[in-house]
Amino acid sequence: MFTPKVSIIIPVYNWSNYLSEAIESALAQTYNNIEILVINDGSNDNWETEKVALSFGDKINYIYKENGWVATALNLWIEKASWEYISWLSHDDLYTNDKLEKQVNFLNTLKNKENKIIFNDYELIDKNKKIINKLKSPKNKNEIFLKLISNTFALNWCTLLIPKKAFLKVWMFDKTLKTTQDYNMWLRMIKWWFEFVNLPLSLTKYRIHENQDSVKKKELFYNEIKQAQKYVLNTFTINEIKEKSESKSNKYILYIYIRFLFIKQNILSNITILTQKLWFYKIIAPIYRKLFIK
Repeated sequence: MFTPKVSIIIPVYNWSNYLSEAIESALAQTYNNIEILVINDGSNDNWETEKVALSFGDKINYIYKENGWVATALNLWIEKASWEYISWLSHDDLYTNDKLEKQVNFLNTLKNKENKIIFNDYELIDKNKKIINKLKSPKNKNEIFLKLISNTFALNWCTLLIPKKAFLKVWMFDKTLKTTQDYNMWLRMIKWWFEFVNLPLSLTKYRIHENQDSVKKKELFYNEIKQAQKYVLNTFTINEIKEKSESKSNKYILYIYIRFLFIKQNILSNITILTQKLWFYKIIAPIYRKLFIK
């Protein structure tokens, strides 16, 4: 029977108010062969985050480290966890109870499963867990590859189930990246011929709240997105993009199309930052998420 050990990693910094719900959703998994590792990335909230984590006792593994942003917390997980697969859970997000069971069962139906990275559809929820939008992820191999190399929002990191083999190939998250360390990792995994496969079920709930919308963080994020775009253009050849996407389009047209998608994303990014600075973003953000986040 295929029952690999799955390590659920929950990095957290100063979010004790949502952490308890995240841990409870991990503990509620119907798949039993798991470990839960909560890494406190140097929270300075009067030990509130630590109190929440320690309240779960030996049901979880808890580690405190000096603050270094999320990439350093994830790298510590790579060093400390005993695992065959990773499932990342943000401190303010939730899993459905059968998230891992459904993913492992689906993985078991695939050939060459050790080279497969599973992801699923997900829901946007507000701070009170009310559903804002139901999001469908790309399905076929062509669409998945093109979206992953051209759109940071193509999938949600908390939907993933990743084999240990993938990390042994590409190793650590890039700690110089503060907000796109996950996207950079997925691009490197694609480069190593790991295949992202969609399980078309909604198994993750991604929480939207106002503290995610700071101007300072958004500007840093979009600057790092531009770095990621340069990485794609410098790392993936035209022939490689055509081969991995299995596209029937002319390779030069395909390359121009990707450049167009980058330009489009950068324009939307600049509009987002401008509306934040002018205090319009809180008004238009709910509309934007419903209409454009697909």
